[in-house]
Amino acid sequence: MASTVIQGSATGAILAIILSASACNTGSSDPAVGEPLPDDLSPGTFTVGLEHDGLDRTAIVYVPESYSSTADTPLVLNFHGFGGIARYHMEDGDLRPQAEASGALLVIPQGSELDGSPHWNPAVNGGDNKSTADDLGFVEALLDAVQAAYPFNPGRVSAVGYSNGGMMAMGLACLRSNLIASAGSVSGSSLEGGCELSHPMPIITLHGTQDSVIAYDGTGEYQSAMETVEYWRTESGAAEADPVTLTDGGTTIEHWAHEGGDNGSAVHHYRVVNGEHVWFRFTADGRSANDRIWDFLTAHSVDGRL
Repeated sequence: MASTVIQGSATGAILAIILSASACNTGSSDPAVGEPLPDDLSPGTFTVGLEHDGLDRTAIVYVPESYSSTADTPLVLNFHGFGGIARYHMEDGDLRPQAEASGALLVIPQGSELDGSPHWNPAVNGGDNKSTADDLGFVEALLDAVQAAYPFNPGRVSAVGYSNGGMMAMGLACLRSNLIASAGSVSGSSLEGGCELSHPMPIITLHGTQDSVIAYDGTGEYQSAMETVEYWRTESGAAEADPVTLTDGGTTIEHWAHEGGDNGSAVHHYRVVNGEHVWFRFTADGRSANDRIWDFLTAHSVDGRL
């Protein structure tokens, strides 16, 4: 097991991104060469390339058959974990069926390399931050590039991610809330407070109690899962809630639904008992984990609950 520590001085938080062979995809960054998106609004799966901050960056853009340039189209960003590859994460955290059912755009960006492993920098550059990647700016430039080819509602952009990708989604929610309507983290964590939000931020998190990479109860380097939930619940003004127990075979999932926040915002948390460091695939009460993530994220705009 190897580890890389990225310190974000802008927030005073330390992110320890731990790479485990069982936790994240390993290898070099995606070798696919990006190209401009089509100009005919055609559906398909495209690898778009753009230069940002001196780096050649890529992202996979999934345009469903149901896409319409004249509809109130949402866009969902889905970030891979540390050491991950976008094309593999598109399969592992597969939200394409949900995108097809709703006509939404799905974008899976590729992280840049840090010491040979693709990563995300969820913090503002500066001080002793060990990553110099301007990933916040990259995402903003990427959204502009997609908008030019496939129009979407800029007020309905959501972000979710796995592990370090979850940190990236939460970093966008905190530091680029003007761009993000809602955010989610799967087996990830959030930077500590200090967010200056442009609107109440709906948040959904899923975390396993046996996560050996990002501990559920927190470490000196991470908030606990419940500290993250409480921070965002307080920020949104959502009410306290008792958990509801769900089951999928032998798996127990405890669901907290903190509702009634400002502008209809909410904070939902799924604690997967004995769950490990994975993108969860449970199904409970006829709804999959991916359906629950997607439905929560796309139920919000920057102006409030739809």
